[in-house]
Amino acid sequence: MVELIKVKTDSSKMNLYCIGDFHIGSVGFKETELRTIVSKIKRDPLAKVIVMGDLCDSITPLDRRYDSSSKDENYATVQEQYLGIKNILEPIKDKILVILQGNHDEVIWDKAELNIPELMAIDFKTKYADDFALVTAKIGNATHRIVATHGSGGARSFGGHFDRIKKVTDIFEFTPDIVAMGHFHRVDSVVHCVLDENLKPKNKFLGFTGGFLQGYVNGGKTYVSKVLMQPLPIGCIMFELNSDGTVKDNKILM
Repeated sequence: MVELIKVKTDSSKMNLYCIGDFHIGSVGFKETELRTIVSKIKRDPLAKVIVMGDLCDSITPLDRRYDSSSKDENYATVQEQYLGIKNILEPIKDKILVILQGNHDEVIWDKAELNIPELMAIDFKTKYADDFALVTAKIGNATHRIVATHGSGGARSFGGHFDRIKKVTDIFEFTPDIVAMGHFHRVDSVVHCVLDENLKPKNKFLGFTGGFLQGYVNGGKTYVSKVLMQPLPIGCIMFELNSDGTVKDNKILM
């Protein structure tokens, strides 16, 4: 499913927060940090939000990845995980434009026919997309086009991650102003410069939207520590969309 979303504001700016990869239910889930970000978004009158997927860890004993030492007993079941993340995001539900499906969400959908992102979208009365969302944001006289996708693949290096996000721009006739991708838990933005129809340079932003899963935890095990992956910072990315057509990328690290 592809979701087309149009949003408009008379303000001179919109702050677009792309947050996801929470993995509530994992021992590495950073609840305090996520609640801090949610509080910041709630206080921001210019905030709009894209939820990037992998809301819950959703790894049950039926999953080959299951390891009891990686489970957060506060959110032991998928139901507890859903109710927990719903409670955390509830204060900003009116700011959420769309909720994407992640690979962990897809697994529990396949195994238990429980579509957590769609259920949350229904509860929050917002949009849901399982493939990608195309957001057209009109701020003043400027129009910004954003493609948001959870992402996929097992690449570990930055080069591999960049190849995945760059390929997203190649499937459209136009070059999106922003491509936002989750999955890799990296908080990063790459400026990709192109020429417009007047041969003037124009910046496009390829943004990795971060996550809230700590890979190395004392007394616990995560997939990151199990396969010795690179530790990555906790946080998300926010894009300032301006009425003059410019974009500013901001990393929010915890």
